[in-house]
Parts: sequence; structure tokens; C-alpha cells
Amino acid sequence: MSRPINRLGSDLFLALASLLIAFVIWTIAKRGDETVEVFPVPLRLTNVPSNVIARVEPDRVNITLRVPNRVRARIQPDMFWVEYDFAKELLPWTWCGIEDFRPSKQINLDTSLVRISGEDEDELRRKIQFSSIDKEGVVVKAKLVTRPAKLEFPTKGDLAPGYRLAEPIKPDDPGTIYLTAPPAVFKLITGSEDAPVRINTEEIDLAGKKASFNITVGLRLPPEVELVYPDVHRLVKAQVAIEEIVATVENVPIVVPEPPEDLLLEYSPHNVAVSVRGPEEILKRLKPSDFIVRPAREVLPAAGLEISVPLEAVFLPNSPKAITEVVGIRGITPDTAALKFSPRNTAPERPSANPAHPFPEEEKPQ
Repeated sequence: MSRPINRLGSDLFLALASLLIAFVIWTIAKRGDETVEVFPVPLRLTNVPSNVIARVEPDRVNITLRVPNRVRARIQPDMFWVEYDFAKELLPWTWCGIEDFRPSKQINLDTSLVRISGEDEDELRRKIQFSSIDKEGVVVKAKLVTRPAKLEFPTKGDLAPGYRLAEPIKPDDPGTIYLTAPPAVFKLITGSEDAPVRINTEEIDLAGKKASFNITVGLRLPPEVELVYPDVHRLVKAQVAIEEIVATVENVPIVVPEPPEDLLLEYSPHNVAVSVRGPEEILKRLKPSDFIVRPAREVLPAAGLEISVPLEAVFLPNSPKAITEVVGIRGITPDTAALKFSPRNTAPERPSANPAHPFPEEEKPQ
């Protein structure tokens, strides 16, 4: 029994050895029927976003391929190139430069990226074996198409009467906000190749405001325009500076009560300047005769009394409400007056009709 089994095993071994030898001979024969070629071919980027300018360095790489001798005559180096999909491999584009080209990490190339031109592309691809691509040191360098933003701060509502913006609303951070978009979009918006892009923020409500304030608002970007740094610039803080509208009415006379008949009253100054706030169109029409300036407290007259009293200013009793309800009196300059009371019967001594010595002896007139 053992001899047939050993013989069967020996026959099986010989059969496998024959197959192996035949495969080796076939492989050697096949290798002898192939040519190994190394071609320098272009490396091209595809699907580059329209707001990105990109280039690949180096722009040519070597590919190694095995070509059957029967089709070698149909193979030319310019039939091949390598395609690298920017959108698939290198997005998001936050790594790209703004003013200068910035390199990516080293990109990964493989033989699946090799492309063949010609009508018989499918046939050649079945017959050609791509062995390798020389990919050492290949990087993509890119920068964004950018423009700086020029922020506009639209408003709604009116400030309280007598107040105005002290200066145009401006961002709290004066740093540059960069936008990115295809060049054609920028040109359509600005009409220029390099002008800043005007960007509106959300409306700022000014209704009834009397004091300066800061407010955070969002940006309203045009279609196809994006922020280069959306996490930083999606919201901006605006400074809204508000001031009173003020004017000064000069030469307003001071009105003092009449003193008793036995007293004379001297006072200084006789005129003051009145500072007011309110709507500009009303302030321009105010006159000194629209005000009464008087001592702010009662003074009891007495001969020889000299006193400084505070002054107050008020509108005439018959002033229209269109003025008194929107115009406020801020102050008076100067804001005090000096009062001096003296007896009315006090008079300077009259000179003698015949002075004994009108002049010193040496100064007698000639």
C-alpha cells in the first residue's frame, strides 16, 4: 500500500515543479518581450478653486513604465501626464498665502494619477504597466485672490434731538479684513483690478441715543465673496461716537432787579455768552433777545454791599415750544456777576471856586 501512495506524491510534486518551471520560463519570455521606459511628463493641477492661484513644483516628474515591444512604436512621451486634484487633496485653502505663494505639505503621487492621451487610451492602459512615479520633493505653492474690505456701517433711527455723530462710525480694530473671491467677481463689484471692496455691516440702531457706545455687528458679504479668516472676522466691533450739538449765543444782557431809590447799583459784566444744545437748524436762529440772564438767587440790597452772585439763563416766557422743548441751556460764561450797592446821595466834593494855591509856586502858569 505504501508504494502507490509514495508514487502518487512523487507525481504530484513533479507536476507542481513543472508548472513552476513553465511559469518562470513564461515570465522570462514575457520580460524579454517588454521594454522599461522612463519618461519625464508634465504634472498638472486640476480643480483649482477660482479664488486660488496655484502652481506645482517641480512641474514635471519621471514615470517608469513597462511597454510590450509590440506596442512600443505607438508610445511617445508626450502622450502621458500626471493629474493632481487640488480640490480633493488640498482643501480647505486656509494654508494658502495671501500676499505670497505658500507651500503645501509634500503631496502624495501614485501611478493611478497617470493619464494617457489618444483614441486608444483604454487599450494602451490595459497593455502598459506603470511601475512608479518619482515624487520626491513635490509640493504645491498657492495664494488666494484677495482684496481688503472697506467697511460701511449703515444705521437706522435718529439720535435724540441735540445730538449727532462726532465722527463716522469705525471699527474698533483697525486691522485689515481680507476677502477672497474669483477675480471676475471682484472686478464686477468694484469695477477695478485692485480696489478695496465695500462691505456693509448689519444696521446699527441709533434711535434716541445720547451717548457713545460700542456694538458688535455681522458682515453682509456679496455672493461668491468669502472671508479669508471667517473665525476672526465674521463679527466686527464698531465704535459709535456721539456728541451734543452745541452753539454759543454771545452778548446776552444781564437783567438785574432795580435797587431801592436810595441806592445805586453797579454790576459787572453787563453781557455774557450762553451755551446751548439742540438741533443745528434751530440753534442757528437763536438771538440774544431769546434769553433772560439774571441772578440765580435773591440779594438783599444794602449800602456798601459788594457781592458775587451766580447767574442763570432761561428762555423768554413767550418762547415757542418748538424751541424750548428741544433746545437745552448748557451754561453761561462767565457764570457770576459782581454787584455793588452804594448810597444814592453820595457825590464827589465840588472844587473850591477860588483855590488858595491851585498850583505849586514853581508850576504857576506863565
